[in-house]
Amino acid sequence: MTTTLTPFIRIVILFLVIGVLSVGVFYYQYQRSVSSYEEKVLEQVSQRSHGLAVKQREIVRAKMVELDRVLLTLRDAVNNGHFGNSHFESLMRLQKSYNQEIADFLLLDNTGQITAWTRDEAIPDVSDRDYFQWHLEHTEDNAFISAVQTARVEDPFHFFGMSRKIVNDQGDFNGVIVATVDIHKFSKTLDDQLFDGRLTHVLVSDQSKIIFRLPWKPEFVNSHLKSLDQYGDNIPDSDSYRVQSPFDNLARLVTFQRVPNWPLIVYIGEDLTLSEQLIATYATQEQRRWGAFALLITLLTLVILSLMKRRHDSALEILKQRKALDDYYHRSRAILEAMPDLVFTIDKSGTIIDYQSGSNELLFTTPDRFLGHTFIDVMPHHVAEQGFFLFQQVLNTGSPAVFEYPLTIDNKALYFELRMSKIDDQNILAIARDITQRKDAETKLTWQATHDALTQLPNRVLFYDRLEHAVSLSRRSSSPFALLYIDIDGFKPVNDSLGHNLGDQLLIEFAKRLRNKLRESDTLARLAGDEFAVILFNCESESHAQILIHKLMQLIEEPFQIESHTIDISASIGLVWTACWDSDIDALVNQADQSMYQNKERRKQQNKLP
Repeated sequence: MTTTLTPFIRIVILFLVIGVLSVGVFYYQYQRSVSSYEEKVLEQVSQRSHGLAVKQREIVRAKMVELDRVLLTLRDAVNNGHFGNSHFESLMRLQKSYNQEIADFLLLDNTGQITAWTRDEAIPDVSDRDYFQWHLEHTEDNAFISAVQTARVEDPFHFFGMSRKIVNDQGDFNGVIVATVDIHKFSKTLDDQLFDGRLTHVLVSDQSKIIFRLPWKPEFVNSHLKSLDQYGDNIPDSDSYRVQSPFDNLARLVTFQRVPNWPLIVYIGEDLTLSEQLIATYATQEQRRWGAFALLITLLTLVILSLMKRRHDSALEILKQRKALDDYYHRSRAILEAMPDLVFTIDKSGTIIDYQSGSNELLFTTPDRFLGHTFIDVMPHHVAEQGFFLFQQVLNTGSPAVFEYPLTIDNKALYFELRMSKIDDQNILAIARDITQRKDAETKLTWQATHDALTQLPNRVLFYDRLEHAVSLSRRSSSPFALLYIDIDGFKPVNDSLGHNLGDQLLIEFAKRLRNKLRESDTLARLAGDEFAVILFNCESESHAQILIHKLMQLIEEPFQIESHTIDISASIGLVWTACWDSDIDALVNQADQSMYQNKERRKQQNKLP
């Protein structure tokens, strides 16, 4: 006995198969959309964490270099032998006042006994500390970073030590100069970089020992960071991964960066709770959207099936669907008109055939002057050339293109972003967006990152950049230049007696005097506190630089009139002149710094003469 399927049953089965396949396609698209969104969210988190890790790494590196430079300065003072213990302790206290992270400076002899330090307490025995034992056992002259330890003083605190070996002219080991860094104070240098509670920052040693964690948690100091164990002894310079945080048991995406030339690792972790909530919300929205599509297919299937029985009902259903499509079209058009951006349709000849915008304020001319005209006719020449080139590229390749361009509208300097994508072989969609505020913010942030907020002078970052340019130019074309290192004499008494506000005004006036005396091509920078530096480009000879130094000294020694106070100060200026510097930048700065200290000591000796 054979069963014959009626045409109606066959159609029903066909539509059921189509419906099942459609649901499968919709489910696949849903999974793909959610996965893509999750990747984008995590990529944004990763980029943000990476950028902050790099920034924190550079701050830590700069601070380590700065502290090491102080140690080298103190070591040179010991080797020069110009100081007794009391004077040297005064010098160490002065350096400690300039570096808030420094808890103490210690001078150890070759047996590890403290001969000079910055406290008035009973002297502890530190000969067993690793910062002494390491130099005792190693011959190389390198800075050493100790493990995290507890200070043996009346008010103990956690610290790590940075130390340098002291040797005499015959190479004999004479002792160690040590700076103990208060971990809690050092962490405050980086604390303001954590923009909200979703971020944690951990500074870790090469042995995976936690130096400190921000927000500050003293209980984690010197504990082991287990997540780095996955690398064994081969921890890479940088990496990112997800981990269940041991600090708060939250899922975090962490990024770490090794600090170049130092046994330290900067470790940034961002709480993924908000990201997971965003992904879950998006997944719910996508479920509703694709579920609606699947339901629509099911309804269409039922409608088509019902057409076979009831033409009238089918006709009414078709009308409903048409109305739904019309509503969808009007909704899409309303969305397009509500957009704050300008949306253009351009044909393959470059003629603007349509535009949409919720506001005409972004138009640099009236619609009747660009509709029906080519892209080149209506846009400024400097924009039209680049825009038309990208227009042809999008038309030929089908790949989207983006470019930014400036425009002056009603005497206002504005900046726009133009995005172009291919609609079909005949038309291009172009979207223009006003990005002036973003550009202004970027320009302001760049300036703040490279200039001193008080004096408006270039800061240490921009100074080193221009110094590298001067060194590179001297090597490439034998262009001589000079580096002046300036330290104000007598600034601290002014600050202590008249207050920091008046001291700041003195620094501002000091900077103005020097800047007015220099050429536009020269660079005057504030390095720290009352320390300044000048790069003299195209300085023909050392005598030219000495003449300028003499003029600057005369200018500086003229009384400063600050509010109702007449202030007399002087300065010590170190000089390095070279036609082709063949060493590194730090050595150049260190040489200028040493020259400044030598001049300072020479002036002190001259003042002692009858």
